[in-house]
Amino acid sequence: MNSVYSILNDIDTDLDEFEEEQLSDTEIKKINARLKNKLGSGTGGSTAKTLSTLGKAAVIVIGFMAVGGGVYAAAQYRKNLKDDMRVRATQTRVVAEEGDTVTKEMYDEVTGATATYEVQYDGAVAGDVTDGKLIERVVKNGYADAEITAISMDHSNMKVGVRFDFNDEKNLVGLAKTLKSASEQGACWNATEATGISLETKLDDTAFFNWGNKYTVEGNSLYLDLFMDTTMTMAYLDEIDRRYEERAAYLREHPEEAEAGQWVDAPVTDIYEYTEVAPAYEDERKEIIAARMQEFEDYRKALPDPLDSTISIIIDLGAEYGGTYSFKTRLSGEFAEGEHERISIDGGSAQMDLDGIYQDLEINAYSMGGSGFKLYGNETYITDWSLITKICEEQNIEYAASLRIRAWDDLGNTYLMLLRSEHGDGSKKSTPYGEANVDHFVAELYDNAFGLEQFGKEAGINYSSEWADGISEITFAIEKEVLLQDADRKAHNTVELISEPVTVKIQ
Repeated sequence: MNSVYSILNDIDTDLDEFEEEQLSDTEIKKINARLKNKLGSGTGGSTAKTLSTLGKAAVIVIGFMAVGGGVYAAAQYRKNLKDDMRVRATQTRVVAEEGDTVTKEMYDEVTGATATYEVQYDGAVAGDVTDGKLIERVVKNGYADAEITAISMDHSNMKVGVRFDFNDEKNLVGLAKTLKSASEQGACWNATEATGISLETKLDDTAFFNWGNKYTVEGNSLYLDLFMDTTMTMAYLDEIDRRYEERAAYLREHPEEAEAGQWVDAPVTDIYEYTEVAPAYEDERKEIIAARMQEFEDYRKALPDPLDSTISIIIDLGAEYGGTYSFKTRLSGEFAEGEHERISIDGGSAQMDLDGIYQDLEINAYSMGGSGFKLYGNETYITDWSLITKICEEQNIEYAASLRIRAWDDLGNTYLMLLRSEHGDGSKKSTPYGEANVDHFVAELYDNAFGLEQFGKEAGINYSSEWADGISEITFAIEKEVLLQDADRKAHNTVELISEPVTVKIQ
């Protein structure tokens, strides 16, 4: 689950090796599509602001892209680390009651994590935080009993699940219909104009970017889960928008600067545009990049630690369903550094060569962590933009293709795993479109609920958004997806497995 910034942080910024490259509109569209595909495994937001931000983020990525098996017990490996942890209510029990305060203990039998939390309905101040405990205040201002059922972290994204249990008199059919309609139109459950539900998330007093994810309505019980990107504050997001619009207004008033192909300081903290630069502007360009990167580094250092901050989740379901429900939680204690043990396997390989798009995957390891099953391997990816543009223009089509991984367990669930690329050791590989870097990848569960629904329609598969408990075996294989928009602007999608299935035992 990776954010805009985790991707940008992985990009090589050696200015001495920076090569200028002009990209066509078609090429930019393809990069935007690939960027969104990679980001979707982490952010997955479908609001207009999210899509706008991703499009702007592509600007910096475009610039920098020119620079250069065996049997193991799951419990042994599925331990909580700082950026890979889970506390999920496999079992709960009331341990104390005093006045309007109920103290519960939540136990996750898979990760072995225990959390104690307090639920208060009168808004009174909760007790002090105790090391190693999860302290939670839920302020009830409505018709439902509300509780947090799970908190997990995977890289920079925190995922929180909440459940609302209404009394027998409250009918949720209307709410279920509203949520379903909004989802079909591509909106998250916190798209207020579509659903009437609003969401706010904070670490201490700082508001962070978020998006509503999965929802289920069963009888009088409503379940919602959400993501909070702990690297993206709302203030920073607003500043990006403000600076971007400020620069756009400036260029509208000074079109000669853009037409002259000069380096123009884009007033955006870490997102800027690059066109052909005259030698006289080279030093200025380097200074601008250095200043922007320093500003971004200072911003990152000032972010609150999600594992040592008060987590606030405020959900307004609307007056009909009780108004605002506020959750305050704090994770405290020691969380180990490092990563989970990678278990070497021969996980299979596959290649794709499609009219200017080449990708090669080789799976060589897996791990079981707090957030579940992950695969690792090597990836080679290269595109011939001139060929892609030529075919698109000649045939009046648009197309894209990528490899990903499908997994399924012995309980009947199917999962989609998307790739997160990491730098390789510098080795190269010869491809039909020239030499390309051999990078590493991590394939992680794609748990964006709306994205899964869209992928599922394309593949004819009902994907699960979280790993089930009690899995004994996981089988996986590489699949290829091809997206084509024909001359009539009709979309055609094909998905097929192109490697032999491999099974690993995890218990």
